[in-house]
Amino acid sequence: MIGKVVSPRSCSLIAVFCACSPAPPAPVVKSVTPSTVAYESATEIEIAGDGFIPGVKTDLDHPSQATLDPAFAINLTGPQSSTATLLQWVDAMHLRARVAAGLMPGTYALQVVDSHGRKGSLENALTVDCTICPDAGPGGSCDAGFLDLDRDGFGDDAGYGTSCEVPRAPVAGDCNVFDRLTHPGAAEVCNGIDDDCNGVIDDGCPDAGWSVSRQGTQAWTVVSMAAPGDPWLAGTDTIGRLSGGGLSTARCDGGWTTGTTDSTGALRLGSAGISINGDFATIASLSSGCATLNGFQQPVQMLREVGPNTLRGVTGSELIVWSSTPQFVPLALGAAQLSAVGGPSLEHLFLGGTSSGSPEAWELVDGGFVALGLAGKLTDPALVAVVGFDDGDAVAVGSEGGVGMYLSGGWNLGAKLPAGDTVSAVWAASPARVYAVGNDALVWRFDGTQWTKLSTPAITGGPMLHAIDATGEEDLWAAGEGGWVLHR
Repeated sequence: MIGKVVSPRSCSLIAVFCACSPAPPAPVVKSVTPSTVAYESATEIEIAGDGFIPGVKTDLDHPSQATLDPAFAINLTGPQSSTATLLQWVDAMHLRARVAAGLMPGTYALQVVDSHGRKGSLENALTVDCTICPDAGPGGSCDAGFLDLDRDGFGDDAGYGTSCEVPRAPVAGDCNVFDRLTHPGAAEVCNGIDDDCNGVIDDGCPDAGWSVSRQGTQAWTVVSMAAPGDPWLAGTDTIGRLSGGGLSTARCDGGWTTGTTDSTGALRLGSAGISINGDFATIASLSSGCATLNGFQQPVQMLREVGPNTLRGVTGSELIVWSSTPQFVPLALGAAQLSAVGGPSLEHLFLGGTSSGSPEAWELVDGGFVALGLAGKLTDPALVAVVGFDDGDAVAVGSEGGVGMYLSGGWNLGAKLPAGDTVSAVWAASPARVYAVGNDALVWRFDGTQWTKLSTPAITGGPMLHAIDATGEEDLWAAGEGGWVLHR
């Protein structure tokens, strides 16, 4: 008793009590019921055994007020270490306890420790199963953690929980859960973004900003990177190469509206012109001239390289397959009107367009294209671009700046551009790191939630920008009407 003098008589009684009372046996654990609990929810269990002898709180001056003290600790050891919460000491052979939700799936040993430190254990006493993710297996995709849509290993501070459908990270700290390029420890890039989540934008990184130049007076409708700092340009009847700061040009008729650089560095062009439907061209170098393939009578909406010397494109209703000679493959997509194609490889190929007037995206799965359920989510009248990535994620961008990020098999939507602003072309470093150009010589960046207008040099008249490409965020090029070219 604290603050109270114990009489000699009391001390003698304590000595007699301690000497005469045999030590209770160590606990023995025999079974746990139920022996399988759900990962997703807290579960009450009953522990059966022997020797669950509680301690006794005794006041020798008031012996009639002695009380039992069932101070048992219950430890779980398996895929992770945890404890169960004691709910009730039933009797010397039974305890009731609660196992918390979110315990990593797998098999656990259960140990009971009494107030004297004596221990009893049962191996393979308890199995934690993931009932909503039956195929996950122990330690599988339904581990508890922080929401990690971009799968960069860092989660949302406020997103702790469980789920089958979306990945989870063991640690938080991600300052943009949609952007795989933004997380603690990421490389800092001169881009106006806090890439490494340390609270400092572009720390230790000088940003040269944007430059603007006028390269001729024609409208540039294509910009495609041959190498860092070395873009191809193309317009109605002219192709150009900006290398070493100077523009070299050659004539190449075709009304070019889309293009891409292949793995050899050659420029591949396509035309969606009304009078010259279905023209294609390959330009290995300006000196070698423009090798055209004409008369296909199919408007080429977009071309992209998806493998070494392997191009895919779309017309309104067909897939273009182009290695040596363009081939047109009809697609069974109903009344869909295709306008975009993208992906790093044939294994991760996406198409974009409209279905029944609403933007939709399709993914190549087992040799056929499957709709991804974007229809009805974006309200833009047209889809300008779909960009795929090597982990199966993608981003779709509409003509009014509506954005759908396809992350871990589901769509996450972003805000549109301000009313009156439009998108004509897109380049994306990740589904949540998207750069777009359009009206009034504006360049925008999407961050997973909203668009930000970037600070670029003013151009008199605010010409439309038609094209954008990059080798990285520190080597962005945009081009458009009047020969204007922007570079960062």
